[in-house]
Amino acid sequence: MFLDKAIEMASRPIDQSNQRYYLLLVITDGVITDMQNTVDRIVAASEKPLSIIIVGVGNANFAAMETLDADSAPLVDRNGKTMKRDIVQFVQLQKHQTLSGSFSLARETLSEIPKQFMSYMKMNNIKPNQPNCPNSQCHADQLSCNDGAAAYNN
Repeated sequence: MFLDKAIEMASRPIDQSNQRYYLLLVITDGVITDMQNTVDRIVAASEKPLSIIIVGVGNANFAAMETLDADSAPLVDRNGKTMKRDIVQFVQLQKHQTLSGSFSLARETLSEIPKQFMSYMKMNNIKPNQPNCPNSQCHADQLSCNDGAAAYNN
């Protein structure tokens, strides 16, 4: 299963000097063949440096995807273990198909990623490293050297 591969990749050791964070993009029509196995894998993945973005396409019933998003209630695996943190963001494409929809789709799709990233870092006592570019090469739209630390401390 593709989720197992993402978890395997995100299981590589990270620490203060070796930072990695993974994003898995899933584009789906809304059908889940084994909901409990999917929940179990997401609960296990919630301890990893991983966020899962699910984009629903078509007119299917996306109730299962809304459940996986876990905005209303955290996921619990078959052994009673609750997810450590929110790692799933579900967005239904059809709700954003307008002339200006591409911006709202991007905003909605990526809106939870910074919070998910920072929750992983805080959970593991890892402060985000400084940007790798020398000040003369940084662009005004990039984070300043203090932005990552400020977000970590909030």
